[in-house]
Amino acid sequence: MSINICFLGNGSYGNRGCEAIIRGSVKALDTIFPNCEFSNAYFQDLNPDIKSGFWDSKISYFPNKFLNPPKDLNSLKWWRFKFMSYISPQRAKTFRFTSISSQVKKSSVVLMVGGDNYSLDYGYPNTFFSLNNFVHNLDKPVVLWGASVGPFSKDTQYEEYATKELKKVNRIYARESITIKYLQSIGVEENVLGVTDPAFLMETEETQFPYEIDQMINYGAIGVNISPMLGRYLRKEQASDWIAFTKDIIYSITESFDSPVILIPHVTFQTPDHKSDDYVFLEKVRNLLPDETRARVALLGRNYNAAQTKMLISRLKIFVGARTHSTIASLSSAVPTLVLSYSIKGRGIIQDLFEDDQWLIEPSDLTPKTICEKIDALIKTETAVRNHLKLKLPSVKAKAMFAAEDLRDLIGKNRHE
Repeated sequence: MSINICFLGNGSYGNRGCEAIIRGSVKALDTIFPNCEFSNAYFQDLNPDIKSGFWDSKISYFPNKFLNPPKDLNSLKWWRFKFMSYISPQRAKTFRFTSISSQVKKSSVVLMVGGDNYSLDYGYPNTFFSLNNFVHNLDKPVVLWGASVGPFSKDTQYEEYATKELKKVNRIYARESITIKYLQSIGVEENVLGVTDPAFLMETEETQFPYEIDQMINYGAIGVNISPMLGRYLRKEQASDWIAFTKDIIYSITESFDSPVILIPHVTFQTPDHKSDDYVFLEKVRNLLPDETRARVALLGRNYNAAQTKMLISRLKIFVGARTHSTIASLSSAVPTLVLSYSIKGRGIIQDLFEDDQWLIEPSDLTPKTICEKIDALIKTETAVRNHLKLKLPSVKAKAMFAAEDLRDLIGKNRHE
């Protein structure tokens, strides 16, 4: 049977995590559904992100900005939207998705990707619940694919709404156990299946790195990804000058260990001054370092894709990461990893791998001293940690593949109903 799978709700490949989700998903799904057609209707950030090497020939890409029509008194589209908002607010919510109707209609199933879209980490996820309903209204099955969900307990009224919406989706493929336990606590169980993040399946891609970085890797480099977004979750005195605080962290690492340090951006954008751009942030951090320290700290360029970045991370001695999928790149490569977590996704993934949170630092505990203490502990137990990850990874990757196998059954069931 002909299968068309539509990825929906993801960001652009400027976010290497979004790219890693798609790459890992295609690897799994292409195994289960030979000759499957894929489409990716992703949220376009800023300028079009057409970059060489970032595009997969198996996928048709449909960048969208899913925005309400701009106010224009001479625009029939704007007046139609205003009228619709007055008559039917619910229909108005899905009006901005009409540009992807044809792709959804052609699909056998729609996979809502993006990892933690259905949480309060970035505000209320109304857009994503509206997308679910938009797909359902077109009579297509919709699943949350490799997701962390919630918690919504900070707002009990919204939690009731979210519970109702989550029960409506055909399947929730939950990527870590904290999500599963939370969903059970709010009565969402029948459509939930425990899996792992599809990015664990993404393969590395060989590429040429600058000579300086290759030499640092040969000397046993420590890789560090610290994002501008992490600063939002710190204590006020830390967050007030997050760049300077991060500089202190990097300086402490270089002073405490003989290893060189490679700063690794995992989210970049076409407009380089974007507030969430890791490269811009880390470049500012590096420039604040004393000259003699800066000589031991390299910054990876912004034009490496997710698979190439994973190749570099896989060659590190130790990795410290804030972006979730930067840590998945290291953990899936059996690299000892320290997770700087601000949400359930980081805690859940690390706890499922190690059955505790020894290799995790919460924002409230983040200091140069705590990071260096954790790195020191990782270095002392490096071989044991690597061996532990190597033993765990086959089952982790098998659970990611199991999601694709279950999806085959779900599609088959839907076709016969």
